[in-house]
Amino acid sequence: MFNGDPRPSDVSQGMLGDCWLISALAVLAERPQLLRDIMISDQLNDRGAYGVKLCKDGVWQSVIIDDYFPCSSGTLAFSEARRGALWVALIEKAYAKMHGSYAAIESGRITEALSTLTGAACETERLQLSSDDDGPPVDT
Repeated sequence: MFNGDPRPSDVSQGMLGDCWLISALAVLAERPQLLRDIMISDQLNDRGAYGVKLCKDGVWQSVIIDDYFPCSSGTLAFSEARRGALWVALIEKAYAKMHGSYAAIESGRITEALSTLTGAACETERLQLSSDDDGPPVDT
């Protein structure tokens, strides 16, 4: 399922506009234990059924999914992990199932994804000034 320790470079976005979720998965890959904690099923199995734990509205839920994925031209249509791992596509599918469909996760915010994947409250911190700002205070 993981094919060694997950790495941020393993994560690859497909045709779905869920870069916010894919980015959050790359962040979690920096801490492989966090990914292992949300995967109820951490081994490939003959039945093709997998469980993923996700936190929605502050409540952890188990999402059971199968290993049938949308494909295009013989490859996964949406996300995938390089090195032959399955974890990215499984978590994306579980996230889509929790929200009703793949289309429902076409856009979002990385803070939402990180909160759902970790159960932690997340916030956005602005690192750059926008063109509307006057700039940082200047000592005189």
